[in-house]
Amino acid sequence: MCMIMLLIYLKNMSISNNNDNNDLYINDIKTVLEVGPGDYNSCKSKYFWESEVNVIIFEPNPLFYSELCFFCGKFKNVRIYNVSITNFTGCCDFIMFGQSSCVASAFSPLHLIYRGLHKEVFNKCIIPSQCFTIDVFDIGDIDILFLDAEGCDFFVLKNLISRPRVITISNYNVLGFKAYLHKSIYEWFENNNYILAERKLEVSNFVLKDRIDLKNKIIL
Repeated sequence: MCMIMLLIYLKNMSISNNNDNNDLYINDIKTVLEVGPGDYNSCKSKYFWESEVNVIIFEPNPLFYSELCFFCGKFKNVRIYNVSITNFTGCCDFIMFGQSSCVASAFSPLHLIYRGLHKEVFNKCIIPSQCFTIDVFDIGDIDILFLDAEGCDFFVLKNLISRPRVITISNYNVLGFKAYLHKSIYEWFENNNYILAERKLEVSNFVLKDRIDLKNKIIL
């Protein structure tokens, strides 16, 4: 059994790093999936690499992919794919732009910030990327999903077979001042019985309602 403590806020219960009565745990984790971790420093699933948990990572940026492979290559429980997760299977244009790299056709933060400007710059950064829908890989056993798909987040959620107990999704934040998620994403969470447990500038944490045991402070 693998058990971790989540740094989230649930109702009036503050979850911290301390081993006190306010801690909320998730137990019996078998599979963690991460879409778009970026580089090693920003990768959230790395805390599960040296464990018995099955870790699956999708990173389309070939530079970040190589870096992640360097660090996780020795762990047999980790599988990493250099592909984009989108709303179709095939090949797509991918914009190489550091941590803001994205599928060219996606309504990503990169497009939101620049609003169509500097197209000539982005066109020089485009490479081909193999792409898939998430259901090609999802067999229904994901416990935790870390999602930062730069505009393809809804496509990931829409095509999920699993209903992860916890989903951590990166917010859009425009120059660090405004954090939000698209309406369709909120609707998906509401329609699939999730509650927003915590919202920060960078990420929002959603938890399945019927998997929360408040008495024992455990996500079942």
